[in-house]
Amino acid sequence: MFGLYIILAVAAIGGFIAFLGDRVGMKAGKKRLSIFGLRPKYTSITIAVITGILIAVATLVLLAVVSEDVRIALFHLEKIQADLREKTLLVAKKEAEFNKLVKEYLENEKELARVSVQREKIQKELESAVAQYRTAQSNLVKKEGELVAKQKEVETKQQRVASLTDITRQLEEQNEQLQMEKERFLKEIEMYSVESAKLKGSLAQKQTSLLIFDVKEVIVAEVVEGGTDAKQVLNAVIQPLLVKANQIALERGARIEGKNDYAIKVPVKQMNKLAQDIAELDGKAVLRLVAEKNTFFLEPLYVSFELFPNELVFKADEVVAETKVSPAKEESIILQEILNLLLSVRKKAFDRGMISQGQYIGEIASLQDIPNIIQRIKKSGQTRTVQLAVIDDTWRVEGPLKVRVQIKEELTAQPKQ
Repeated sequence: MFGLYIILAVAAIGGFIAFLGDRVGMKAGKKRLSIFGLRPKYTSITIAVITGILIAVATLVLLAVVSEDVRIALFHLEKIQADLREKTLLVAKKEAEFNKLVKEYLENEKELARVSVQREKIQKELESAVAQYRTAQSNLVKKEGELVAKQKEVETKQQRVASLTDITRQLEEQNEQLQMEKERFLKEIEMYSVESAKLKGSLAQKQTSLLIFDVKEVIVAEVVEGGTDAKQVLNAVIQPLLVKANQIALERGARIEGKNDYAIKVPVKQMNKLAQDIAELDGKAVLRLVAEKNTFFLEPLYVSFELFPNELVFKADEVVAETKVSPAKEESIILQEILNLLLSVRKKAFDRGMISQGQYIGEIASLQDIPNIIQRIKKSGQTRTVQLAVIDDTWRVEGPLKVRVQIKEELTAQPKQ
């Protein structure tokens, strides 16, 4: 209704202004008036144009006065458009955020669905665990009843254990007696080995009559250290070694004619060269004084020196001696063959320059293993190879050489069908 009033007002004002313009134009035409120096014709046209302009201006003024929207459209349109663009951008941004939130909501909804599935799974597992717990509880009650029965059974067995303890004590006493028998047996083995060595020495002495030193027999041996002055080596090492060898030679019966206190002869040049060689050594070495030839009673002992620099002479697990043993032989014979192997090992160590010349065979190997080896050979019923293998890497100056007694496991070839 308000719009209709505005239209009527605009029409009325427009008509009134047109009427005035027309009256003014007519009077100006009749009186042939001129404005701005124009001809009357053009003056009339100009008045008509001004009248039209006034109509338009009056219309806009009226609309601006009556309607706030018209005022805003006329004077604030650019600002409104700028605000509209800004709000459009803001709406786009909000829409993007809304889409993002929607996407997150959908993802959360999926995650919720997955968690719900897991929850149901856990719920089932919980129910299963509760069922298992109840089953275990019932089993526990059952086991408690069985435990009471077992306790009674244990009490019965404890009574039996008490009686078995007495039997065990008796067996331990018997075991101690067996251990004593074993030790006695090992001592007999050692005694037999010593007697064997003595008998061999006695036999050799009988065979050589008055022979007191064999050729290449070691009189004395000692570990020496290099890197010192040659003169000091001569005085501190070689001379004391000669004194010791001379004493041994005198005790065995060697003599230099006309000199009751001297029994050995050694080249002086060799001594000087030997002292220089020892002084130039880088480390330790084995120094031996050996007989140059067979020496008989009341003869001078001619000696020479042998120098063996320190080096690895036996590697771990190296087989240094072996022999085939038949189970048909008596245990004493098998024992003697193994002892002979040990003696050959001692000789091999000596031949390679080791210091342990007088090493007793009980120091070479554990004699406690020998009875077990003999029993294994006897029980096998087959000829076996008994070996002596080095236990650890052995250096020339360190000694003594230690070996283990072992049986070589041989695969017998099967005859062809």
